[in-house]
Amino acid sequence: MKWDLLSILPRDLQGSAICLERLGVNGFAWTRPNALRVLDILLRDERALIGRRAVIGGDVYYQYDGCMEPAYVNWHCEPRVGESLREFVHRSIEDAMEDIQRVSVPKGKTAIFRFVFGEVL
Repeated sequence: MKWDLLSILPRDLQGSAICLERLGVNGFAWTRPNALRVLDILLRDERALIGRRAVIGGDVYYQYDGCMEPAYVNWHCEPRVGESLREFVHRSIEDAMEDIQRVSVPKGKTAIFRFVFGEVL
């Protein structure tokens, strides 16, 4: 089964996804409030679990004055020994929420967040 994050999200979050192609990065990012909404939806939606997808990491970018650049800030999450699939998927999402909240943003810039998903075997 092919898993597509955008198909799970409501239209307003699909529309607010920021394409990162101009940076040479495949994927989308969201501002902090929308990134947290995306993660909240994943916590409550069993499709992330059924798709065996965990947030194994993420990257932060800055937007300002029509520009976009890497912030050189990222995070990662790995399964713990003895952790079930459900526990890891949920913890990976909760950890990503905490990591996003901790990111400081320079004045005049907006942080946007890209998620890295991994299939849990």
